[in-house]
Amino acid sequence: MSRRNNLLAVISREATAGERARLEREYETVSLPPDPALPPSAAHRPDMLFTALGDALIFSRAYRDRFPDPVESLAERTGMRLILSDAPRDVRLGDAVLWRGRLVESRTPLLFPELADAAREAGIGSVRVRAKHISRSCLVCGDALLTSGYGICAALSPLAKDVWFCPDEGIRGGIGGASGAADGVVFFFGDPSSMEYAETLSRFLDHAGLDFVLLDESHPLTDRGGIRFLNLKT
Repeated sequence: MSRRNNLLAVISREATAGERARLEREYETVSLPPDPALPPSAAHRPDMLFTALGDALIFSRAYRDRFPDPVESLAERTGMRLILSDAPRDVRLGDAVLWRGRLVESRTPLLFPELADAAREAGIGSVRVRAKHISRSCLVCGDALLTSGYGICAALSPLAKDVWFCPDEGIRGGIGGASGAADGVVFFFGDPSSMEYAETLSRFLDHAGLDFVLLDESHPLTDRGGIRFLNLKT
């Protein structure tokens, strides 16, 4: 594949050099500084540092104040408006995904309130599910969704046929955090053959008509907080 210049890939600083180099064949790639307010295991995760919804980038105000240059640069390069939240850092960004024009979120209110406000402004409805760590548990590929969360699958299956359940045994973390999808391709941090249910993942990819790229085949599938793909300003 030739490099695509219309998207920017935001990944964890904990991605290996090989993973970063492989992804950079397709996209320009950036990483944000770790958030000292988060536990070390979560501090580098893109899905915990910010979220993108519609034309908005949503960050913690404390994080922006600590790291103004990378945050402002991301907003400037994408042309997205910046929304800052004063919510406490035990309120998480990683408990929602956007799927089929709906914000899939936990029944327990764990989101920055600004995220819910931005969704309403964009005309995006919500579906509440009995689960936590939703972004970590879900691989969203257009209208298709694969999840390791039984409660997520139970809530979403009546809404669309392209919802698949796949336990995450054999993944170092969750399927959503170990992957990212753009342009009809799923990029994996590691080798999905490590999964006990690798065949289910393979059938999902075939059903959805998706190609895939292994960013590093030398280790098992590993959760790095996913990949956030953002449109660059033209």
